[in-house]
Amino acid sequence: MPLISTINDSDELTVLRESDPNNIANKKATYAALKAPLAVLRLPNVFEDVQTIPGLRIGTDVIVDDYNVQVTDFELSADASAHGFSFFLPMALGTGQMLRIKKIDLSPNLVRIIPKPGDLIDHDTSETLSGRDQGITLIDSALGQWDNATFISAFVLPPNVALRDQDNIFTALNIFTGIRLKPVTITGDFTFDPLVFEYLMDCSAGPIIGTLPPSTGEGQYWRIKKIDTTANVGTIAAVGSDLIDGSISVNLTDQWADAQLVDAAPGYWDNTGTAASGGVGADFGLNGRVVDLNPIRGFAFEVFNGTIWVEQVRYTEPSSSPPPSTDVSYFWRPEIINLTLLKAWPTLGNLVNSRMDCMYGAGSNISNSFSVYLLKRGAASGGDPGQVAPDDYNASTNDVHWLQIQ
Repeated sequence: MPLISTINDSDELTVLRESDPNNIANKKATYAALKAPLAVLRLPNVFEDVQTIPGLRIGTDVIVDDYNVQVTDFELSADASAHGFSFFLPMALGTGQMLRIKKIDLSPNLVRIIPKPGDLIDHDTSETLSGRDQGITLIDSALGQWDNATFISAFVLPPNVALRDQDNIFTALNIFTGIRLKPVTITGDFTFDPLVFEYLMDCSAGPIIGTLPPSTGEGQYWRIKKIDTTANVGTIAAVGSDLIDGSISVNLTDQWADAQLVDAAPGYWDNTGTAASGGVGADFGLNGRVVDLNPIRGFAFEVFNGTIWVEQVRYTEPSSSPPPSTDVSYFWRPEIINLTLLKAWPTLGNLVNSRMDCMYGAGSNISNSFSVYLLKRGAASGGDPGQVAPDDYNASTNDVHWLQIQ
């Protein structure tokens, strides 16, 4: 005969037709031990240890009218499309019951959450949901108290944290193990951007003007360099009454000419000069520039007369050669009677500002007269009859021309 077992109303295990009395006793003892820690589906259960539930489903219901919230509820979606209504909470007893109520419709109808008389939601006697997707999370936290757990206190960053999308002021020494500074290549006019560190001016297509912002003394630092070989000028221009070391602009005319500017004070840009020792130099102001005399150890200051750059003074080390420009040559050549002969006279090796006196005779393109020329740096202007290009002119090795002064 098969064994038949039942659990009677007293929750005791009875085994029928069991021949071994010891087995009957063991089965009863085993069931009694198991029964106490078991959860019962139809009863509330208290779990006194950590429970791992692989796959949790929480009850969800859509509510469209007044509703008495049950202890078995968790997620309640309120559809107030037809009219407003209320959720009536059960008594707050401190059971830890958690509820989630959310309004899901677009209507302006209100959804109210009302606790039992005497109970509070935080310090309020009710809560209202007015907009779509507005929700509230409630916890039965204590006797008479529902905790509104919808909002978590805002996280506050420590005061000494730098933010990537905001201006930051570092008040102590900082060490950067690897730093990248943003360079950009510019081919046309531009306004300086505080997020750029270095501007490389490519003036191949024409002159470029970079406009500075008003100086405020905030210490903004920029590097600027001209990278092309053309004669087109790269200009750094101040605005308003601002000055760059006393000038309204800095002009970069030679390849690799550069400048470094610091917003030092309101109205004042500090030009810290070229970053490279012995570079070709930066121009200062609209009509003045400093030129490196490489390979001679020295420099010269030139002024732009509206047509050409004219050397005014030069400084060299005593051991450097050729000698300073004050030791210029003086030539008297009465045999030079026209421009053709003047052009043919060799200029290579002569110092800038050397003087040539000549006598133009009848038949030349200039009337019979005594004429005086100075040897000047740079190419002759074709539109100026007082400037004469020598036949041995070379832009690299003999960049000079004759300038008539009498």
